[in-house]
Amino acid sequence: MPRAPVLRSAPACSPIFIACLAAFAGNASAETAATATDLDAVVVTATASERTLDTAPASMSVITREELAARPVYDLADALRGEPGIALTGIGLDRRGVSVRGMDPSYTMTLLDGMRVNSSIGAIAHSDYDLGWMPAAAIERVEIVRGPMSSLYGSEALGGVVNVISRSATDAWIGSLSANAGEPDAAGGARRQFGVYAGGPLVADTLGLSVFAERSRTDETPNPLEPGTSRREGRDADSGSATLSWTPNAFHRVDLRWLGGREERVRHGLQSGANPYIYASRDEVDRDQWALSHRGRWGWGESGLRASRASIDKINHRAPGTPTGPQHLRDEIVDGHVSKWFGGRHRVTAGGEWRRESLTDTLVNDAGQDEAVHRAVFLQDEIALADGWDLVLGDRYDRHRRFGGQHSPRAYWCTNAVTGCSRAVPAAASRRRRSSSSRPSTTPPSPGCLSCTAIPNCARR
Repeated sequence: MPRAPVLRSAPACSPIFIACLAAFAGNASAETAATATDLDAVVVTATASERTLDTAPASMSVITREELAARPVYDLADALRGEPGIALTGIGLDRRGVSVRGMDPSYTMTLLDGMRVNSSIGAIAHSDYDLGWMPAAAIERVEIVRGPMSSLYGSEALGGVVNVISRSATDAWIGSLSANAGEPDAAGGARRQFGVYAGGPLVADTLGLSVFAERSRTDETPNPLEPGTSRREGRDADSGSATLSWTPNAFHRVDLRWLGGREERVRHGLQSGANPYIYASRDEVDRDQWALSHRGRWGWGESGLRASRASIDKINHRAPGTPTGPQHLRDEIVDGHVSKWFGGRHRVTAGGEWRRESLTDTLVNDAGQDEAVHRAVFLQDEIALADGWDLVLGDRYDRHRRFGGQHSPRAYWCTNAVTGCSRAVPAAASRRRRSSSSRPSTTPPSPGCLSCTAIPNCARR
């Protein structure tokens, strides 16, 4: 059976890629000459506030930039490979989703610098596009929370949270270049990747800039059982990011970020039926995000405020045959929180979120488009009971126009009071409910932490 022609557009150089190369060549010094404070032990995902890793009230791990640099990392899935409690599960078309503790990948929340990105897996079939938002060269570290975090992030975090922290501009210009290549034993599947980073001050101690760019390509892998078809699709991707950071003083920081990319995926499939034939399919995927954030330290406490707009556009081409219709997914999000200590033993954090999701797809309904608005508020109290003993209580209330309101309470108790043991009392209890069913957790949190999270009637659009 003859092989269908490959549908591929003419190659083009990415403007952001060229701009980043120029910035690197003109301003970057050797990265090895720069020194930085080691902040790997400080995490922010478990409580929306800074805590050391060994006192974080969650089962957590951190992947550092040094660990990522020691192995080829083409996307977020590669960065998470081999982490305890993390599995890369198939979601169709030989694509991968991130599963935490056996939960469906749709219940793994992905954050970029603490800001959610639109979860396309529930809106676009076989979507793994959430894994390619951040160029590998831009990642400073990855914080992983295993277990439900719905009391802070909503029902999408029922399995866990993956928070990708990007590199920030430093006091001196630094830069880096990275290149990876791999050739499997079998035919096809060869990979190439090239990344560049540059960052430094525009105005000393006040205004900084960091830029990233990456180009990667994976060759299509043929299927030996069905000659002319693909076992794994080919990919050609450009991605980039630029962040402007303003620090008017030591207590406030404002970040303006653009993040974007374009990806092309090619595969050959077999159309079944009375007259089977081989077809070529090409997907064009465009990602774009703008985000503005402020972090402040005040005399009374701390605050954070963020606004972002992200979109994913997918266009399918197919020959012969009829392509699927174009799909457009957009998220507009505003969220914020304030945190204050009371009496030296209570750190109380209160916050809220407003999110509007819109989807354009000929299959979603008769009108070909749908929209949903989510509103949520949360309250959390980190209680220092005694030296080495902590209790975290929290609750989030979500209001959905279609599904109504739901509470997501949480209680977490930790201790590191025993010498040589960061968690003293191995115990766990967890209750999770989705719709009208209930399934107990079979994977406990970190030893020494008692966790109880109730997620009543979590409804997803």
